[in-house]
Amino acid sequence: ATLRCHAAYSYYKSLQKAAITTQCGWRRRVARRELRKLKMAARETGALKEAKDKLEKRVEELTWRLQLEKRLRTDLEEEKAQEIAKLQESLQAMQLQVEEANARVKKEQEAARKAIEEAPPIIKETPVIVQDTEKVNSLTAEVESLKASLQSERKATEEACNACTDAEARNAELVKKLEDSERRVDQLQESVQRLEEKLSNSQSEIQVLRQQSLAISPTGKSLTTRQRTMIVPRTPENGNVTNGETKVLSVGNFISDYRN
Repeated sequence: ATLRCHAAYSYYKSLQKAAITTQCGWRRRVARRELRKLKMAARETGALKEAKDKLEKRVEELTWRLQLEKRLRTDLEEEKAQEIAKLQESLQAMQLQVEEANARVKKEQEAARKAIEEAPPIIKETPVIVQDTEKVNSLTAEVESLKASLQSERKATEEACNACTDAEARNAELVKKLEDSERRVDQLQESVQRLEEKLSNSQSEIQVLRQQSLAISPTGKSLTTRQRTMIVPRTPENGNVTNGETKVLSVGNFISDYRN
């Protein structure tokens, strides 16, 4: 009976050791699988974070360039407006000078005509005409000079208008570029938001996987909580069963059967 009890106990211990070894191997395999998943998730999270940082830097750079282009466009518009205002003032001043010169010429011509008509002697008529002719010629030269200045001012005004047109075209191109930049900034912000959401989801999945991996820790306590049973071949000695049938016994019943 003692020999049978020792044999049964040895068999039970070998079964227990085999069960513990199997459980440890399975848990080690599951833990390695979970660790592999955690490493892959961590690598994906790092790549997402790096992409997010790059996109944020790109958004900041585009925003800075957008503000710089807006400031340059505003400065250019102000400069062109001031230049156009100065040219318009100069043109108005030249027009006033031309009008005044024309008025003086007309007045001198009227005075000369009256002087010629009212001159009594024929002898004194000639120097008066010469003097008036000199005045008219000087005034005509002044008018021509003013006309030339007016033409130059008009030419400068036309050049300024052409420059203003070119500036407006450049401004339109800058506006188009700014709109494209704003559109790209919006797209990049949407991409950053999607990456943040994906990063948050990945972090949540990693947290869940960590909790699961912590929950799957190899301990031997689960074996004691389970029912300590084993499958023993039934023979005529431990039960009236033939043809190799088996029954499930607890450890206490198994030892008591061997003692009997």
